[in-house]
Amino acid sequence: MEDVITPDQEDVELEALVNEEVDEEATADELKAKLEKSRVMLKEAIKTKKNWRLKAEEAQSKLPKDSLPTPTPTEKPADEVVVRLSKLELEAEKRQFGYANGLSPEETDKAFAFAKGSDMKPDEVLKDDFFKKGLDALRAQNGQASATPHASRRLPKVEGKTFAEMTPEQRKANWNK
Repeated sequence: MEDVITPDQEDVELEALVNEEVDEEATADELKAKLEKSRVMLKEAIKTKKNWRLKAEEAQSKLPKDSLPTPTPTEKPADEVVVRLSKLELEAEKRQFGYANGLSPEETDKAFAFAKGSDMKPDEVLKDDFFKKGLDALRAQNGQASATPHASRRLPKVEGKTFAEMTPEQRKANWNK
């Protein structure tokens, strides 16, 4: 049986021949012999590559058509770009809608969520009585939260004096104020 040379081995051998340095003192006969040897190796390489290709085609032709793997398109980056683009478009639409209708970002998000759940457009949601009542309640709740004063560690001043600066008589007199 003939020695089988893989395509990788052939490539390495051909590359070695191409990169081989030529002796400047080599005679013309030696150079012709090397040239002939490289031509023969090149022809053999072409021949074995054709044989490999034929073997692969024969093997594929013997397989049933359904069992051949079909190349799947790899469009994940394109899908990811489309998803990101749609999210950005939605954010821009929400921002413009909220600005046009005087809504806060939180109220705009709730309007879009309500519209999505009830199969309505965001403009129609603002006219809905149920949503209006909920929006009013949300605004009242936020108003109460913002109206509540924050706790202070500073002592209150009565008549321009702190508790520590007052005398006991002044403290008794100002106790009920």
